[in-house]
Amino acid sequence: MKKLTERLRTVEKSHADKILAAIGAKPQIGKRHQRCPFSDHEDRNPSFRYDPDAGLVYCTCLEEQGCSLTDAISRARGLDFQAAVREIEAITGETIFEEGQHPKEPNAGEGPKSGKEGAGPVDPIDAQEHAKNEAATKDKAKKMAWVQDRVAKMQPLPGTPAEEYLRKVRGLVGIDLEHHALRYAPDFQCKPGGKKSPALVAVVTDDDGHIVGMQGTILNRNGQPIRDDNGRKVKLSAGFVGDGLVRIRNKLSTGTVAFAEGPETGLTRLLASPAEIRVCLGPIRADMIKGNAGRIEIIAYNDKVQHCRQIARVVAADNPKARVHVVTAPVSLGDTADLNDLLQDMGTRAVADAVDDADRVFARKRRSVFEQLERGSDEEIADRVLETLEDLFGRIVIAEGAVWFYNGMLWTVLNENRLTRTIARFDGATFPTPGGGRGEVKITWSKVKSVKALLMSKREDDGFLTMCLWVSHVTVASFALIAIQAPACLNHDLSHTRGDIAPDMLCEALGLCRMLNRA
Repeated sequence: MKKLTERLRTVEKSHADKILAAIGAKPQIGKRHQRCPFSDHEDRNPSFRYDPDAGLVYCTCLEEQGCSLTDAISRARGLDFQAAVREIEAITGETIFEEGQHPKEPNAGEGPKSGKEGAGPVDPIDAQEHAKNEAATKDKAKKMAWVQDRVAKMQPLPGTPAEEYLRKVRGLVGIDLEHHALRYAPDFQCKPGGKKSPALVAVVTDDDGHIVGMQGTILNRNGQPIRDDNGRKVKLSAGFVGDGLVRIRNKLSTGTVAFAEGPETGLTRLLASPAEIRVCLGPIRADMIKGNAGRIEIIAYNDKVQHCRQIARVVAADNPKARVHVVTAPVSLGDTADLNDLLQDMGTRAVADAVDDADRVFARKRRSVFEQLERGSDEEIADRVLETLEDLFGRIVIAEGAVWFYNGMLWTVLNENRLTRTIARFDGATFPTPGGGRGEVKITWSKVKSVKALLMSKREDDGFLTMCLWVSHVTVASFALIAIQAPACLNHDLSHTRGDIAPDMLCEALGLCRMLNRA
């Protein structure tokens, strides 16, 4: 069994960065300290570090002599020792103990104790280990029950300081903020008896939908974030935030799933197109990303782009049918910029462009950064553009020479410039030639027109659009008719009409009003 312990320590040291990432810590550089990743430690002054020479983790929340990476996994995930070893195997891809072996947690400097279940008297160490695991399980269940009870008493975001924070401070205007995973707590606490503060709360659920943790962004009563001495927003966690994700549901059921490190970044992504948003509340890890098909986006901070590309390659290898993209902000915005910084600096249109221009990442590193096609024909490009649009918007309708999508309130035409940009992404795409060489696509204006013409022939459905437009026009016409005939009552004029009513639809509605008036 001593060899087993030595094998475990060897695997820990060989794959330290992977294991650290699995608990939400950054790779260790020298002996520099970082913020503690454990959800029950409010580490405002970074005190967590991993010593590669000793192979131990040190932090003020741990015992002075430190703990192993297996112990760290056990604490972060609420696992017993054997389950933690299995988790190390899953993270590293290494085999630590053979099937059928049941290692016990080793004491300092010695291997696990042996003993067969049911063979003779119960080993006192076995009994002690069982009691320890049972206590840890009960403690975890107690913490989760407390978190679930607190979440049940929280408020939806509309009309709260949390909405003020997201709308006015983070610029998230024009999207729905009423999601079960986002709440407002006027009295947020990270532990029983802790200090109470107003907070925007992100609720963490596991794969089965059970609430396992929460994180609060502390606010004042006016919706402004509270910051620490270093200017960082104060965020406090409770429960086990590493055991799940914040799931901001896609109400339109489109195919894209986007992963982000913070709720503000995830919500900003919704300004580009509908998507299922999953927030990690810490560094994005490959084991968090599951999906068999469709478009998967990893939204990267500028200083983590390469790390996210490596994760994307792993995800692409594990999900051959998925189309994996990495979304970034322009480097000119700074090393730590993300989509929300892009929104505040350049507006909604820039966010949509960043999502449209996201680089697709494949399982293996490719020599070319351009798209790769099988034939390079205009029809293949049209098919790929259609695939991209359906990833971003869900069901689309092609009618009257335009691409239509549902934005949650009405069917509207896709901006012509955005469609052209989607086609232009294939400029430089390569494809195999009959002679065994590589051809290259050149996107000219005539090719754009050709691809658009082919695209328009792919899914023309005038009947469907006529029905949708009739419902929309009747609704808008009714509104316009009432507004025209009773302006004094409504105190409303057409110049204040909501921005989600397209000008061409309003004109048609007015035409219907005039026709009704003449009748």
